[in-house]
Amino acid sequence: MKRLISRYLAKASNGPDRFRIDRGGESALVASAVSNASVPTPTWKPAQVADSRAAIAAEAMGDVPREQALSADAIDPISTASTHEGQWIIQIGSMPSKAAAREILSLAAREAPKLLSNTSAFTEAFEKGGDVYYRARYAGFDNKSEAWRACGRLALKNIDCYALTR
Repeated sequence: MKRLISRYLAKASNGPDRFRIDRGGESALVASAVSNASVPTPTWKPAQVADSRAAIAAEAMGDVPREQALSADAIDPISTASTHEGQWIIQIGSMPSKAAAREILSLAAREAPKLLSNTSAFTEAFEKGGDVYYRARYAGFDNKSEAWRACGRLALKNIDCYALTR
């Protein structure tokens, strides 16, 4: 390695912007970085996206004919009616509004209709730090492996997911 460095470092460091580093009496020739004055810096900042998941869902909704979309009314408005103790469910999002949670449920139903055909979509409100959020969930999985398998298939469609039991 020392031979390679000795052989090629000098060739790479022949410009006017080089300097020497002392290491216990040995000097090595090293290429330096350009001065800060000549480095361009951006003058703009990217726009803040308030809720990228909701924006993605809204954008995706525009391309799907209305009759193909799962109606928001088809999503169970009562969080406890769809699940019972010990049942496996999957969660695909936690949104700042009930409408956004329903949109993400509709998106998942369109992306994976066979996978979610025997499940019940529902939202569940919870409070964190004084704000109310809505979990977007599907119930109806008989066991842990069925729920995680569904999450794996949703991940292939770029839909985040995790499985849990009641």
